[in-house]
Amino acid sequence: MYTRPFLAAVPLSPCLVAILLGGMALSGCDAPASPVGPVFARSATDGMAAIHGPATLFTTAGGASWNPQEREMANLLLEYETHINDQDAVSFSRIFTEDAVRMGPNSADQVGREGIRAAQQGAFDAFHFDVSFSIQEVRQNGRWGDGIAFVDAYLTPVSGGSPVHVAFKVLFVFKLTHEGWLISRQMWNSQPPPA
Repeated sequence: MYTRPFLAAVPLSPCLVAILLGGMALSGCDAPASPVGPVFARSATDGMAAIHGPATLFTTAGGASWNPQEREMANLLLEYETHINDQDAVSFSRIFTEDAVRMGPNSADQVGREGIRAAQQGAFDAFHFDVSFSIQEVRQNGRWGDGIAFVDAYLTPVSGGSPVHVAFKVLFVFKLTHEGWLISRQMWNSQPPPA
């Protein structure tokens, strides 16, 4: 069994870690045996902490407000969260550039919209996702931008079983295209949201 430091009480199988962090092949994967805490309700008005509610928007470093382009990038992250929670791999893949790359730790890159769609559909076939974003930073520099978000998620095996809690930090690189702002690159690690 593999245990992430921030989930010390939740043993994760290597297969589950591969799915969560890299969308690797799902054949032969078993649902995790360890029960975890409850899945929290998601509501814009429930007053719960940001890591259990819908994506939370913050201002950029230094407290300055986001400009209109940065707000568009932040809204793209809200779309990301929605498509994941709706289990919609096709719409999810459309928020990425045609040549996008998702780079998860210890896994093969997911390249292009079709590669991203296929990997995410594989994850949806194995788990129901309840994901919350906490957007920490969005910055624009001409036709490029970047953003950092913490992701808090509960994944419930489709085959049955208890939900598994995971948390990680994500770096996004955005590109302004003829379709508007899209995600060009995505990388993440297993750093949990701040307390």
